[in-house]
Amino acid sequence: MMKEVAEKSNSEEMLLKEVRQMADIIASSLPDRIQISALSLKSKIPFKAIALRELLLHRISALATPGVELFEQKKFIPAVILTRSIAETFALFYAMYDKIICFLDTKNIDKLDDFLMPSLVGARNFDKLRSPQNILKWIDCVDKKIIPNFRNNYDNLCEITHPNWAGILGALGKIDHQAFELKLGLIKDSPTQMAGLNTLSSTLMAFYHYYNASADLMLKLNEYFEQSDS
Repeated sequence: MMKEVAEKSNSEEMLLKEVRQMADIIASSLPDRIQISALSLKSKIPFKAIALRELLLHRISALATPGVELFEQKKFIPAVILTRSIAETFALFYAMYDKIICFLDTKNIDKLDDFLMPSLVGARNFDKLRSPQNILKWIDCVDKKIIPNFRNNYDNLCEITHPNWAGILGALGKIDHQAFELKLGLIKDSPTQMAGLNTLSSTLMAFYHYYNASADLMLKLNEYFEQSDS
């Protein structure tokens, strides 16, 4: 039993170190502006795509840094809530990556713009704006194309985010049958904490990989419009 506890502690410590390093790397690479003059002036598409890329980088960093801190402080309920938001943000980023690859093959401008605009200015509460993206569609896209069980892991995070069993009694209460009482307070060493950490780690690594890989796509996208009469 002591061996299992030690192994779990080491595993958690390694994951915490891993996510801390990833969050710090992402935070250290945040741009503070986009030089529009360096992009093609023949179309707004390259600007929209690059704007979305960098805005999602900033969003991931804004969520990851406090998320890691909360895991380090063993405040895993708010940590999991932020992790769910990170998973959603990565899903949208991967969708952008996939859509640009598709565009470079098909050259369907309207289809790409119909993705970029709701991503940048989608909202439910403002009639003049586009309808927002259906994020579950992109969660399923990630699950199908690159990270098996991504949807299942996301759904598990939702169970804690919502005031369901996992986020209430499963996280904050423990029945003592001998004392015939309900002990209240955050349950330490909950399996939910490790599940959240694993999801955070894999999602940050995937985001970092596709963020770097998207740099070449952005160049190709800009070059296409610079050389095109569209």
